[in-house]
Amino acid sequence: QIGIIQHFPSPGISKAANMLQNQLVYQSTYVKQISENELKWKVKNLYFEIQYKKEVEKLYSNLLFTYADYYDKAKVRVDVGAANSIEALTLKAKWKEYELLLRQVKIELNSLNQQFQLLLNSNEAVTIKDSLNTIFIPSTTVDTTSNVFLLLSKQNVAIENAKVDVLRSELMPSFNVGYAAQNFNQGGWLNAVQAGISIPLFKNQAKKRIEAQKMQIDIAAYHYDDKVLAIRQALLQAQNTIDLYQEGIDFYKEQIDAFNPELTRISQLNYQAGELTYLELLNTLDLMATNSKYYWEQIIAHNKAVADFQFLTNQ
Repeated sequence: QIGIIQHFPSPGISKAANMLQNQLVYQSTYVKQISENELKWKVKNLYFEIQYKKEVEKLYSNLLFTYADYYDKAKVRVDVGAANSIEALTLKAKWKEYELLLRQVKIELNSLNQQFQLLLNSNEAVTIKDSLNTIFIPSTTVDTTSNVFLLLSKQNVAIENAKVDVLRSELMPSFNVGYAAQNFNQGGWLNAVQAGISIPLFKNQAKKRIEAQKMQIDIAAYHYDDKVLAIRQALLQAQNTIDLYQEGIDFYKEQIDAFNPELTRISQLNYQAGELTYLELLNTLDLMATNSKYYWEQIIAHNKAVADFQFLTNQ
């Protein structure tokens, strides 16, 4: 005896299942795009960090040379009795301090370069040639209809809707056809073909599952509204942060371009003439170093805020 039965689900069942799979594919596409954007964001931030450390390295090198030069002058002043030995020792201490800071920043740079090489999945060392400069946003226009984070959140709503259609399709009838053959000792082979339909009779449980799934649609919709608000708040904060640090960049750039050169000129002349104490000299040098360091800090903070804005807007 041989029997074969083939079941055929309702076309609505196949359609609902295919629609759910399509929605899941769209979701995976958005997740992939977010992952790529996140990798770009990490590369940008690490790139800015290396640029910043290079600027700090140059700053410490210049300060080391400056303090060493003033230390030599202080020794001459001490030898001729024009200054106390504390003056030379203090300048030497600051000189040695910047030697230490320079060694430390070199170690940090080496570590950052190794991280950058790993992030880029490169077998060769990667070097950064350009200096740290302020970057600007190509566009501040925010299109929520094409924002990948909102598209992903909206896609979750579509998936929950598709799941409802799948559950509803379980209430549809299914079909089957079959073929049977049996060999009788006296009568030989007997063949038969059958066709049937299966209709779900107990639907209460399936209906309850549908009602529960509809609540998941509402939850997903609430999450989407919450995501829209969160994205707008994050973009507003990023824009405010960019404006904030742009103000700092403008201020400290003026300090570096206008005040630092004049302070350098006056301090050199007055110290050589003996009209500037070493404490006043130290304060002047600290002020110039602070202006320069704060300037680079404002730029890297500004650029990282721009990177955040670009990450949130898929730029």
